[in-house]
Amino acid sequence: MADSEARLFDATGKNIGSYELEVMDTFWKRFMGLMGRPEMPIGDAALFRNCSSIHMFFMKIPLDIIWYGAVEPDGHAPVLAVSRAVKPWQLSFGPKQTQGCLEVAAGTVPMNLDSIEIVTTSSDRPKAAVTPPDYRDIVRDRIQVTRCSDTAAHLGGAAALLHSRAL
Repeated sequence: MADSEARLFDATGKNIGSYELEVMDTFWKRFMGLMGRPEMPIGDAALFRNCSSIHMFFMKIPLDIIWYGAVEPDGHAPVLAVSRAVKPWQLSFGPKQTQGCLEVAAGTVPMNLDSIEIVTTSSDRPKAAVTPPDYRDIVRDRIQVTRCSDTAAHLGGAAALLHSRAL
């Protein structure tokens, strides 16, 4: 698991626990998720951002799913729903305003969970602005236009083939 963390809070704002996060931020990580893993250690979680549904295909263990909403100004995201003990080979859908979910070991989500705060190492780093190269000038410089005339000696024997007559 990574250095990222999800802190859990009850309705009064009291910290009631935390999970160490594995952030599923690449296509392959999101695709694979926790498939095929024999266990989900208690205290660990998988974070899926911009995710309103999950599948449990090829899973070996049940999971609890914490569906969270948009992050508020204080940095906390409200917990919209908790899907408890989702079994392998099932689908689970979050509420309409879902912004993402946490997958955790079944039976580890506190009953009085109200909000979460997600602290990730990747969110602390500024994202580099990548400008794609402009290939138009390169292509224009590499194209050479040639014209063929009937007396084009530079074509040699190819002129006869191109113009259907012998030189």
